[in-house]
This record gives sequence, structure tokens and C-alpha cells, in this order.
Amino acid sequence: MKHTNVSATIVAIIVAIALIAGAGVGIWWFTARDVRPDAIPASEAAKAALTRPATAKDPDDESVSFTYRSAPEFMNLRDRNGNTNYSPASLWLALAIAAQGADGRTREQMEETLGLEGMDDEDYRSLRLSINGDYGEDVRSDMRTANSLWVDDDQVTPDESFLDTVKGPFDAQVRTVDFSDADTARTISDWIAEQTGDTLRPRITIVPNEVMAIINTVYADGRWSSPFDESATDDATFHGADDDSTVPFMHQTFDSLDLIQDDAAGWRRADIPFDNGGMLKVLLPDEGRFETLAADPAMLQHAFETDARDADGATASVDMTLPRFTIENTFDSEDSIRILESLGMTDAFDAGSADFGRLGTAADGGALYLGTVVQGTRIEVSEVGAKAAAYTEAGMTTAGAPADVVEFTVDRPFLYALTTPDGVPLFIGAVRNIAA
Repeated sequence: MKHTNVSATIVAIIVAIALIAGAGVGIWWFTARDVRPDAIPASEAAKAALTRPATAKDPDDESVSFTYRSAPEFMNLRDRNGNTNYSPASLWLALAIAAQGADGRTREQMEETLGLEGMDDEDYRSLRLSINGDYGEDVRSDMRTANSLWVDDDQVTPDESFLDTVKGPFDAQVRTVDFSDADTARTISDWIAEQTGDTLRPRITIVPNEVMAIINTVYADGRWSSPFDESATDDATFHGADDDSTVPFMHQTFDSLDLIQDDAAGWRRADIPFDNGGMLKVLLPDEGRFETLAADPAMLQHAFETDARDADGATASVDMTLPRFTIENTFDSEDSIRILESLGMTDAFDAGSADFGRLGTAADGGALYLGTVVQGTRIEVSEVGAKAAAYTEAGMTTAGAPADVVEFTVDRPFLYALTTPDGVPLFIGAVRNIAA
């Protein structure tokens, strides 16, 4: 395959995300121009990269983690019902791979934005292995990630050290393809379907001058440690941000559940465990506090990262009422790039400034830059399971552990987050309305 008289060639980064009964897919384009004990824990550096302030060299910096710095902006990109499901972990993993091919100021900006400073191959490897944990024969939950690199070697020659990193700590498959062949898009789609248990089979579009695709998939099938009884599910009213709707609500009384609240900030949170040690954290803001909380990175991080186990009397008997819901999102390129640029990653998207010289060399001598960023997701929460992400912060009061059962009824707009057993954030989202 030969391109002549072109001013740009393109490298795509495709991210696919699958949930318990749902999925998502995202595409990042590069453009070139003339805790469970038996699970493998993520290293502290790897976990910190997802949760520490981006400018970690300044401990007093007010910026929060990549997860919570990016989440408020993405959660404002809503589906037709006003809802959002976003995977900061998948975006982070894809861009972390791309950062291995960056140099100079482009790399510095990506490292600051993603929190990669000081990370080495072992950190990336341990984070990947912590998601791909071996949870044991009796565990039904399944969480895993996979990477692949698709190269049109007529158009680009990947740097050998970049290939070593991709195949080593990121454990990526490397395949040679012809991007002018229509079958290539179908082959990539089939690979994504294989990695996500056939949950995802996206339609892949090969854009003109594309020369390379970096693909990451995250598949997370989190099963409740104590499933909800489907016979107890009944219809009730969800008081949405826009209107009331009658939807199915699941019910269960938990003898012991982590429950925490902050009266001053105006929220309560219940942590519903999966059978592999991960959990869904359901954050219920007080009436009138939803948008304030969802839009504030520091408040959002504070609410999700406060660990109920670190607080006095944080375990309670809880009568949980939770709606079933499904969310599908597509975050388009313009919005995604705008958000990443606002976080400080600007040069990567500028044809005149980007430096991806460590990624490879285009056949026409052009320099690579990141041209398009798109992510699409789907999540479905049911009696079987769900997923979310969180991190710990101290200094909170709790709901205590009274002898009586505490009611936790999620019948108004709420936030959720999903974590692996080792605390790696996978998903975070906002439910404003539920369609009847």
C-alpha cells in the first residue's frame, strides 16, 4: 500500500471497554504530516498514576488525579437521557502506550497529565496484571485487559524500543496489516469481539493515510457477592433531573455493608461488593447537590476515595433499593481532545508541535501527531452485577453502625464508580434520568 503526495499519515489508537452486560469502544487517532489475596497487586507507582495529582512533584498542587480531573468534563457529555459512563482507566492505558512513543515536550506533557513520571516497565506490567487477576475457581467475576498493535509496514517503521515496550510490559500482540484493505477493519473488530467475550463488535472505520493502530480492551464482568433476587424487583418512581419515570428497582437487605456519609458536603455512599473483592460504589448526593458534586474534581475524588473501613463504625445493615439501568455513550473527537488539552496535553494534538519520534518513522518522512480521540461505552446494571472505581481519603464522618437497618434508596440522580479488587479505577459515571 503506497500513499503519494500526502501531508498526513495516521496512527489509530482504539480502546474497547466491555461491562457486565454492556460494552464500549473508543478510537484515538494519531496523525502524521510533510483485592483479593490471590490477585496480583498493582505497584504503588502504577496505582498512584491513576490517583495522584498530575503534578506530583508539587505536593501542594491543587490538581487532583487524572481520573477525577477528567471525569467531571466527561460526565458533562451526556447521552439522550442526560447520563454518562466513562472509563478513565481505558483512556489512561491507551494514552500510556502512546506516551512510550513520545519525546521531548510532548512526552513531558503526557507524563504530567497521566501521572507517568517515574514509572518503569514493572509498574506498567503490575498494573496490567492486577486487572488480569486470578480470582479463583469459585469466583464468577471476570476482569481483564488486552493490547494489540496493528502496523502497515509499507507506511511506517515502528521503533524497536517502542515495540519492545508494547510487547513486554503491555503484553501487546503485534500484527502487520494493509490499511487499504477493507478486511483489516473487520479483522480488528473481530479481535475486539474475541477479547471482550463477543460483547463488543464495533464498526471500525479506516481513515485515509492511516498507518498504525494501537488497541486496548478492558473487559469487566463484575458479579455481586450477594446477587439481588429478581423476584424482589418491582416498579417504582425514579425522580430524575428532568422528569419522573417508572422503572424496575432491585431490593436487598445486606447484613453488613460499608456505608459512609458527609453531611457538610451533602452525600451518602454505599459500597456493594463483587465476589472477586471489587465493588460498585453508589454515591447519592443530597437533593440539589448532584451537579455541584459531579462538576468538582476535588469534591468528587473526596467522595469516592474516602474509605469506609478507615472510619469509625462504618459498617451497617442496609436495606438497598437500586434501579436497574443501562447507559451508552460516544465521546466525539472534538470534545475528547478539548478535555485532554485542558488537562495540559496540548502538543500531542498539534501538527507543528507534536514529537512522536520514538514511536516510529513514516515512509514519507512525516512526523506523527495525535489527531482524533473518540470513546464509546456501555454499561448495564442488573440483579447479577455491575462495576465502578474509587480511591481512599481520610477525614470523614460516617453513618455509623446502628442496630437498626439503614435504608439506602437510590430514587434520584446519583453517581457511581467501579474498582478492581486492588483498587484500580475502571469506570465512573452519572445517572441523571432513567428511561421508563
